[in-house]
Amino acid sequence: MNTSRVNFINDFQEICIESEIEVVMSKDILSMVGKSKPSKVTKSLTSQAQNSISSISSKSQTNKQSVHTSSIIGEYLIKIIPKNFSLTETPVSIVAFDLDGTLINTKSGSKFARSSTDWRWFNQSVISKLKSIKNNSPIVIFTNQGGVVAKQTSKSYQNFVGRIQSILESLKSEGIDISRIWVYASPKKAAGYKGDSVKSFEEMRKPQRGMFDNFIKDFGGEDKILIKDSIYVGDAAGRSNDFSDSDLKFAENINLNFKVPEDYFV
Repeated sequence: MNTSRVNFINDFQEICIESEIEVVMSKDILSMVGKSKPSKVTKSLTSQAQNSISSISSKSQTNKQSVHTSSIIGEYLIKIIPKNFSLTETPVSIVAFDLDGTLINTKSGSKFARSSTDWRWFNQSVISKLKSIKNNSPIVIFTNQGGVVAKQTSKSYQNFVGRIQSILESLKSEGIDISRIWVYASPKKAAGYKGDSVKSFEEMRKPQRGMFDNFIKDFGGEDKILIKDSIYVGDAAGRSNDFSDSDLKFAENINLNFKVPEDYFV
C-alpha cells in the first residue's frame, strides 16, 4: 500500500475522533483503500483501520451517555450545557465563575494552558466550596478564551473541550453533580473569518453580557433566576496586579454580586 493510502487512513481516523462521529460505513471506507492485491502490509493496515473504526464507534457510544452536549454557535460562542435540563418551577440563585485564574490555574505555570490536561484547582478549598453550593443552584462558567478558534477541526478548540471534560470528570469523581454545570466560552475571531457575525464576537466577550444572555435563554428566562441572591466569582477585578477589570465589570453588567477567588475559596 502506498504512502497516500496510509495517510488517508490516518487522516480518516483523526477526523472521526475529532468530530466524535459514529462510523457506520467501514466496508465502504476500507474498500477505498484496499483495491489492490492484498499484501501482508495491506492486511495489517486494513486490520488497523478496522480496529480503529471499532474504537471510534465505541467512543461514540460513550459520548452518547454524556450528561452534557457541546455546540458551536456561529464561531462566536461555545456552549457545553446539560443534555437533560428541566425548567425549574420556582426561581433559583446561580453561582457563576470565571475559569482560568479563578476555578483553575495551569499546572505548567504557563499563562495559557499547553494541553487539555494542563490545569489544577485554584486552591485546596475549591472542591469543598463547590460541594457547599445549594443543590438546586446551577453552577455556571463564563470564560473568555482568546486563544481558541471555535471550529471542530481546530486544535485549540479540541484542547479546550478536552480540558472542560477533564474538569467535569474530576468534579464527578469528587461526588459533585455535574449535570448542574453549564459552560459558556467566548472564543477569538479567526483571522480568515468571513461570516456575518463579527459584532457577536464582541458581544460575547466579557465584560459584555452576551454569554449571560445566552445562559438566560437556555435556562428559560431571567424570571427563573434570583439575581439578588446570585454571585459571580472572577479574578479580573481591576486590582494593581490584575490584567484587567473585565470580571468586575461583567458582574456589574449582569447585576450579580461579585467576589474575587481569594475571598470566595477560603
